[in-house]
Amino acid sequence: NLNISPVDFIVIPEIFSTIMDQIKEFPCRKIVFSQSYDYLLELLPIGKRWDLDYGFYHVITTSEAQERYVKSLFPATRTYTVPVSIPSYFKPSDKPKIPVISIVARNVGDAAKIAKAFYLQFPIYKWITFKELRGLSRQDFADELGKSFLAVWIDEQSGFGTFPLEAIESNTPVI
Repeated sequence: NLNISPVDFIVIPEIFSTIMDQIKEFPCRKIVFSQSYDYLLELLPIGKRWDLDYGFYHVITTSEAQERYVKSLFPATRTYTVPVSIPSYFKPSDKPKIPVISIVARNVGDAAKIAKAFYLQFPIYKWITFKELRGLSRQDFADELGKSFLAVWIDEQSGFGTFPLEAIESNTPVI
């Protein structure tokens, strides 16, 4: 018994164009939440548009570059950029950094390749540890990042990522 009226709104991530098609007749404001260049067009059928075909005339994104890209594809949309904020628990550790390289990768295999290649190319540094931060709570993630002496971010698909900003807030150099 879903009751949707013009005062309601629905926010859909950019990758769910199939859902956009299913709800195009809903009488509410429909909003796309767009963060990834890669996902923007991944499942969108050829020739279909968020605005004219599905009625999504509003887009929220996290960066001005992403906003410009959305406007270049869907000029009839109104875009809103909401800057990302980093929680205050991302802060430098009050202790000396430890020889751990924190890695965040979209693909776990990519993190392993980086570590293996590093050890093969620089065997003298085998005492340095790599730690993949996937699956940690946000607080534990922040604590580990604050203790690490280096951070590596591997993600070619994101239009915007918070990990580099979190590393900077933690006073951890990031690659």
